[in-house]
Amino acid sequence: MSGSYWLNNWGALLISGDDAERFLQGQLTCDVSSLADKSALGAYCNLKGRMIALFYIQKYQDVFRLFMPQSIIQTIEATLKRYVLRSKVIIEKSSAHVIVTNQNFELLDDLPDSLQPENAWLALQIQSGIGFLNHNTIGLFLPQELNIDTLGGVSFTKGCFLGQEVIARLHYRGQLKKTLKCLGISLNALPDFGSKIETNEGTAQLVCAVQQAKDHWLTLLLFNQ
Repeated sequence: MSGSYWLNNWGALLISGDDAERFLQGQLTCDVSSLADKSALGAYCNLKGRMIALFYIQKYQDVFRLFMPQSIIQTIEATLKRYVLRSKVIIEKSSAHVIVTNQNFELLDDLPDSLQPENAWLALQIQSGIGFLNHNTIGLFLPQELNIDTLGGVSFTKGCFLGQEVIARLHYRGQLKKTLKCLGISLNALPDFGSKIETNEGTAQLVCAVQQAKDHWLTLLLFNQ
């Protein structure tokens, strides 16, 4: 499996049942009904439009799979379950390993040989301007602040979803005054994600980072314009 990565700190939520598609369509920012063969980017927001999850979603047979860091899965699982009510929906956490190859995700019980490490994949993501959340950044960012709309992770035509009013207002009025940048920085210790840090380009909010060498980090930073 050349070019495949083992995301050892990631997991997956499995959502199934007769009402699964309709349920997710009213919860998530992405258009669940138009998922293609490959995995798609999406977000789950609170009523204020702030992201509590940023994930890749995939439909495998009749099961929707949401891939995200392990540190936020339990929170997202509990939040989704609160909205199920009488819908015919089953939500459970997968125990399998998460493998990704060319943005195609797999769940495997046994690990194949020659897998590349998670940090290598995360670095590629950050270089492409795609961030990820952890337990410190739940509820901090609007989708547009991390360019999730331009990356195809927000549908403004599919109908209502949690946080839609705030997200749509920002989309149509175009008042976002923040810029997302990928920067390599040198630090003895990385502060928590979501913290303010000083860079050569000014003060920024740390979205996420991956360590590339001792005291050197590849970061995704949010700057005020």
